[in-house]
Amino acid sequence: ASSVEEVLAGAPVPAAWPKDVRKGTDTLDVWIDSGSSHLAVCAKHKDLHWPADLYLEGSDQHRGWFQSSLWTAIAVKGSAPYRAVLTHGFVVNEKRQKISKSDGKPQTADDYVKKYGADIVRLWVASENYQSDIPLSDAIFETISNQYRSMRNSLRYQLGNLYDFDAAQHAVPVEKMTAIDRWVLVETAKLVREVTDACERNEFHRAASALAGFTTGTLSATYHNVVKDRLYTTAPDDPMRRSTQTAIDIVLRSYLKLIAPFVPFTADEAWSHLNAKSEYTDASSVHLQDWPAIDARWEDAVGLAAHAAVARIQALAAQVNVPMERLRQDKKIGQSLEASVVVTGDAADADFADALADGSEHDIHDADAPDDEADEGDSAQREDVAALRGFKALEQIFPGLETDVLNAAMGVGEHVVNLVEHERDIRDVGDFDVQHVDVFIDAEQCLQGGERNEDRGILGAITAAGAE
Repeated sequence: ASSVEEVLAGAPVPAAWPKDVRKGTDTLDVWIDSGSSHLAVCAKHKDLHWPADLYLEGSDQHRGWFQSSLWTAIAVKGSAPYRAVLTHGFVVNEKRQKISKSDGKPQTADDYVKKYGADIVRLWVASENYQSDIPLSDAIFETISNQYRSMRNSLRYQLGNLYDFDAAQHAVPVEKMTAIDRWVLVETAKLVREVTDACERNEFHRAASALAGFTTGTLSATYHNVVKDRLYTTAPDDPMRRSTQTAIDIVLRSYLKLIAPFVPFTADEAWSHLNAKSEYTDASSVHLQDWPAIDARWEDAVGLAAHAAVARIQALAAQVNVPMERLRQDKKIGQSLEASVVVTGDAADADFADALADGSEHDIHDADAPDDEADEGDSAQREDVAALRGFKALEQIFPGLETDVLNAAMGVGEHVVNLVEHERDIRDVGDFDVQHVDVFIDAEQCLQGGERNEDRGILGAITAAGAE
């Protein structure tokens, strides 16, 4: 062991120190160095401040770093060295057992990044409740990967349907939006509040759960499904279509800012496509944007009333699903679009009157309406259903189609609809290409005097996209 002289050699020993200095052998605390770091770091650097905003470490540091830091701060400054303390559990296997080197070399974070991608690893971290131990397995990562794919599919849907939208020219005022668009704005406001509150409380698993629920429930299963008709089958400048595009633009901008801390690369990529129509531009990054703010107009009296009305329709839809499922089991229908739901009611009822006025997307009739009017409505509904069935068939045949290609296909109109009515025949063709499209067009005379080259060009694009 070193002597006192050897320990103090070269040190500027103050003259006032006693001459009988001796080396102590007692251990004050194994954490004394890190426990005084707040004085050496936070209190000494001008770009930092004392006390620290947050101390973050594992649960074993309650008797370690957290405690030694508290002791030294109380002794020197009379108060705690931190404003808040956050502790987390430890990564364990799927059986919630400690991951030990004796069980084999554990995979590193780099291994998972190479296999799943950095955004999925980050989303996994955010999705777990770190206040307890955190299970890790490939099965868990597969679940997170599915959540991520849902998120990315929703982004592709929204970006694809904004391909011809310029907010400066086409945006519809909030007060003139349709009920379903007002509904999704209220839902977005709820999401912003929930994610903000969760992040401020460092409960990131709550934020990730809210975003996952919004993605699969609010967007994919409900909103995107409902507005598909107007986006794909109405005229480009149809007021309902522009209303929905306006809502999608608003929702997408808020959504991207909310997911940015969780999937930063994906959010940055989508934000760049939204604003610059290309990948990762230096001029615009979602990470340089402010946190989303809620526009008071989203939840004004009209917006809340629309939200309540849509909720009532959702409750009605849930009742309709019961007999619809029976029809499927009885093999009377395959998909829901093969059925026509007729809702009757009293036009004197305010909610029903509003639905009746907006009946362009629904088969809704006044119970007292003459039969011929109902027949006309049935005919129009059948035409709408036929067109949408054609589009659905196109989606099923070519699940990899980009939205803009699908929109172009719908621009061909009834030619494509007529063509895809023969989806069974098309499915039976092994190598489907433009020549086969020509055969079907000639055989069924789908062109009906249309421009052949234009149709074949679009169908060629469909074929190419489907092959990918």
